[in-house]
Amino acid sequence: MESGTSTGCSTFYYILSYMKLCYVLILVCGGFACNSGPSEKDQIRHEISSVDNVEEILVETLSKARAVNFFDSVYLQMDLSTEQMISHTNLDTSFYTRSENILFTGDTAFMVRKTYKAVIVAYSDGLVCQQKFIFLFNRDSLYSHLFKEIFTQCDADLSRYYETTDFKFTSDTSFELIKKRYPPEDKQEKEKEKTEISKFIITADGRIVATRDRSSK
Repeated sequence: MESGTSTGCSTFYYILSYMKLCYVLILVCGGFACNSGPSEKDQIRHEISSVDNVEEILVETLSKARAVNFFDSVYLQMDLSTEQMISHTNLDTSFYTRSENILFTGDTAFMVRKTYKAVIVAYSDGLVCQQKFIFLFNRDSLYSHLFKEIFTQCDADLSRYYETTDFKFTSDTSFELIKKRYPPEDKQEKEKEKTEISKFIITADGRIVATRDRSSK
């Protein structure tokens, strides 16, 4: 499950670009190719340059319309308001008060088992940490019934042990969490980083369950 812009959005930009090209060709054929005078040519140049303004307006309008829908906002990797997160997720309230500069950003959204919607949201505490969470929604629900942290990276104090967490989806219903533990600088000659991989599945009844498969190195 890789993040990216939605198919619908890509189709919109393709159609918009095609319409823009057709409009420019019509202007050119109707002007330069038909022996227009200087004033008519200047007007044509102005019309061609204004096409970009129309495109900007349409894109801005589309973005505002999309922002109303939480799932589309995530899919389009837009910034999410605190109000959206509170209205649609069960994220612990402590994440909203860590600083004045917290930021939620959509990462990706996809269906699981044709029954659940999975949403991944990136979070910055505005201080030192970046995190990502996966939320599960029943197909017709607008509120998540559970979430799990799947990515953590904070500014490290290299004089101490520190850890990071990353994730990798192996199918639409299973993923791995890769946790790495790094030794402090003064011990790196004798100690190596340690990696632990834990595996999880999204069950048919909408739970995220750890399997017994686990590896360390």
